[in-house]
Amino acid sequence: MDISSYAIIFLKAMLILGYAVLSTYYLYTAGLISRDDANSINELHGWKRAIPAIILFSLIGIFAHHFFSFESEGFLIAERSFIATAAGLICGPFTGIASGLIIGGEELMMGEAGSICGALTTVIGGALGGIIYWMAGNRFPRIMAAITTALVTEFIHLALLWFFTGSAGQNFVLNYGISIICLNALTMLGFSIIYLGIIRKKPLEW
Repeated sequence: MDISSYAIIFLKAMLILGYAVLSTYYLYTAGLISRDDANSINELHGWKRAIPAIILFSLIGIFAHHFFSFESEGFLIAERSFIATAAGLICGPFTGIASGLIIGGEELMMGEAGSICGALTTVIGGALGGIIYWMAGNRFPRIMAAITTALVTEFIHLALLWFFTGSAGQNFVLNYGISIICLNALTMLGFSIIYLGIIRKKPLEW
């Protein structure tokens, strides 16, 4: 893969980051994300009020799949698991898992190479994000914890591809695994800084 391909992947990832930031800003200003870090979105408003967050994050994940992905060696490089993980980190386990199920379910329906691995990873990412949110006291965690969550999710994805998609998946992991891991870390870093420092206007906690 040449430099221009890497540039396209990076640009698409940054566009997804932008959509995630805008959606989060809307949820925050609309009062659908707790402002006092005391309650999860489910506890604060009830599960019905979590629906807008689930819809927004799910749509972003689906858009990432169809319009902001990059195909190489038969596999799609997208930011689906990042979206589900971010949903969990911001809104808690209910929103993270629900978004992951919708995004992953849509991916399964497409039936592409590695779709089962991708769908599982998306659900796992949403669940992990929600668990870290809960462990942080029902709030967005420190930046390094958020980045670590994204990295663990991607490691799981690459491991599933390695063990369950044969030689094609192994070649994909060998060729693009490090790049994908770095991209996920960079995307979560940017998202965390924007969410904490600009949207919530809080001191950055590393």
